[in-house]
Amino acid sequence: MLNSFECKKIHIDNSNISNNTYSGIRLIDFCEDNTIFNCDIKNNGVGIFLMDCKLNIIWYNRIENNKNIGVAVQGIDSHNNKISNNNITENGYNSISGRGYGILCWSSGKNNIVSNNLIDNKIQAFFRCSTRQNWNGNYWQPRRLPLINEMFNFPIPYPIIGTRGMPPLELPWINVDRSPSMDPIPQ
Repeated sequence: MLNSFECKKIHIDNSNISNNTYSGIRLIDFCEDNTIFNCDIKNNGVGIFLMDCKLNIIWYNRIENNKNIGVAVQGIDSHNNKISNNNITENGYNSISGRGYGILCWSSGKNNIVSNNLIDNKIQAFFRCSTRQNWNGNYWQPRRLPLINEMFNFPIPYPIIGTRGMPPLELPWINVDRSPSMDPIPQ
C-alpha cells in the first residue's frame, strides 16, 4: 500500500499495487499535483482513495476487482482532480455493505471524470453530497437504455444517480455524462 499525507508532485507510475486490505493507493490531507499513471491496481479494499486532495491526475491505469471501490474521491477539499483514460472494471462485488462502486465521489466537487471505461462494476458510479462533477465521454457497460442507443446509433446521455445536500437533508440528484462513448476507449 502506498499511503501519503500532505504530498506534492509525486509520480506513481508503472507499478503493480495489489492485495491490500484497505487501499492500494491512499492520498490524504492536502495532497496536490500528484500523478498516478499506467499502474495495475487490483484486489485491494479500495483501489485509489483521495481524501481532501486537489489537482491530482489519475490516468491510464487498470483498476480492477477491488473489493469495495475502484476510485474514491472524498472530502470538501477534494476538487479539480482528473480521472481519465482508466479501465475501471469489476469493482465492488465483495463489499460488506452490499454496495460497491467503480467510482464514488463523496462531499467533493469540480472533478473531471472523462474518457474512462467503466465496465461491470457493481454500481458504475455514485456521488453523495457532491457538486459539479464533470462526467464526459466515458464508456459505460452495461449501458442504460441500450435499445435506444442501438436504434439511433448515437450516444444518449448517461445518468449518474446520487444525492445532493448534507445529512439529514440529502436529496436524490442526477449528474449526466452528456456524451458517453459508444465504444470502449483504447488504452
